[in-house]
Amino acid sequence: MLRDLMPALRDTSRTLLRTGVVRSGLEPLPASEADMIRAIVRSPA
Repeated sequence: MLRDLMPALRDTSRTLLRTGVVRSGLEPLPASEADMIRAIVRSPA
């Protein structure tokens, strides 16, 4: 079931990395936290 969500999670992650900071008005994630999210998206199980 989680693997079925992978394409959506990957696309959401990419979109947020590209546009999320500017549109949200929030500070960007530190590189280490962004790397952790990418790792989770790539290998959820």
